[in-house]
Amino acid sequence: MMIDAFKSPTALMKQKNFCWCGQNYVCVRADRFSIYAREQITQSLRAEDGANQPGGLLIGNSGKSLVIVLYPPTAHAAIAVEAVEQFVAYLRTKNR
Repeated sequence: MMIDAFKSPTALMKQKNFCWCGQNYVCVRADRFSIYAREQITQSLRAEDGANQPGGLLIGNSGKSLVIVLYPPTAHAAIAVEAVEQFVAYLRTKNR
């Protein structure tokens, strides 16, 4: 599914919701190099960890590798995105 999402990122944006490892996510941004999604918060999930904010899923595409990162509700999304983007850019420069 994820490889196809990079071939047609607009289709994933139109679909909006998808499931990854049993967790539902809402696509926030998708292009040919990255997919950003946040968890769909349910009442049971909120009660479990007491989180006010959802965690997220980041997938970066270097051309030869996919970097998949799950970040918890306690992490800052912007910092996670920055780290993944820099790592994927590094992999691209090394042709990996």
